[in-house]
Amino acid sequence: MISLRSKITQKILNLFFLNEKEKFYINELAGKIKVKNDPKNYEVIVYCKSRIVDPSFKDGNKIKKLSQVDKNWQKILKKELKPKKYFLKFEK
Repeated sequence: MISLRSKITQKILNLFFLNEKEKFYINELAGKIKVKNDPKNYEVIVYCKSRIVDPSFKDGNKIKKLSQVDKNWQKILKKELKPKKYFLKFEK
């Protein structure tokens, strides 16, 4: 079964004369291009900001952060707050 995304992509490709770079980007958006993370052989580096949260909670009359109470969560938080770095290689 052909997905709606694939149908739209095909219509775009049929309507316009696209150069190879444009076709590549259209196919990438459609999920037709495979990507692997390879720090030794890559085409582009992508940095992703961390979205981890250190939630607050009420402990008696005080408001505390989870990392203040749970040392395991503090370790996870410290590790996961670092920005992620991906070295992407596209299969063509």
